[in-house]
Amino acid sequence: MDEQRVERSTDLPLEQEEAWRVVTEPDELERWLAPEVELDLREGGEVVVRERDGDERHGTVIEVEPPSRWVFTWEDGERPSTVEITLEPTEPGTRVRVIEWAGESELALAA
Repeated sequence: MDEQRVERSTDLPLEQEEAWRVVTEPDELERWLAPEVELDLREGGEVVVRERDGDERHGTVIEVEPPSRWVFTWEDGERPSTVEITLEPTEPGTRVRVIEWAGESELALAA
């Protein structure tokens, strides 16, 4: 089975520490990821994302390297995948890169 990969990035006009908040604090994640987010940002911590239509996804945090990187897995049956979020300083802010990969043909970021 071929590995599938989706990568997206954006530049934020924020210092890296502030951008870290945007990609790790549930209140901030709810502004751009999903209407309801629960996140226990530690290795082994749980990730829960709930959409307005009732769809719910669950995952587990596998790595945390503040303020530059965190990795988690989506564990939902048909579409298990791994997501890596990295932050790197740029001029004049921070580049946020999200990479999701899986051996399955469908990825959440591609949807």
